[in-house]
Amino acid sequence: QGSDVTRNPQPTLWFYIPYSRESIQRLQFVLWDERERDLLLESPVAWSGEPGFWGITLPESLELESGQLYRWYFQVACTGNDSPEFDLSVNGWMQFWQGDSARADMTVLDLIAAGDWYDAIDLVVRSYARDPEAYQEQWLSVLDQLEANDLPIGLIGEPIRLDESR
Repeated sequence: QGSDVTRNPQPTLWFYIPYSRESIQRLQFVLWDERERDLLLESPVAWSGEPGFWGITLPESLELESGQLYRWYFQVACTGNDSPEFDLSVNGWMQFWQGDSARADMTVLDLIAAGDWYDAIDLVVRSYARDPEAYQEQWLSVLDQLEANDLPIGLIGEPIRLDESR
């Protein structure tokens, strides 16, 4: 809890969605304060429907506060689900630290060593999307460290900016 840090007040979180639009009825991203008492964001995710890695970026109006711990949920309702409940939900913790911001010259390994996992993943995914040959080894290394090396490294979609709905 709290070990996953970002230096970006509006980070992009990356998720692998293995399903196509036909299998998914709705996607939702939820952000709470650390005690899960204050709901900061509850937003549907407007996704293209293609399987692959998709980034989710907080709305422009919502910036994380330095030193604060946040709990996020990414939720999936499958086609045919008529209940308000979700079929699949993954969650995690995130902490924003202002100060020594992620400098442009920091490598993915530098960011991981500093505990800036969200920034490291964002950097390697965007780098791989631009130049797969040059960054494939780093991308596979990050997936291995996350114990997610069984995921295919195919499509990487453009990050999705969330709406301000609550």
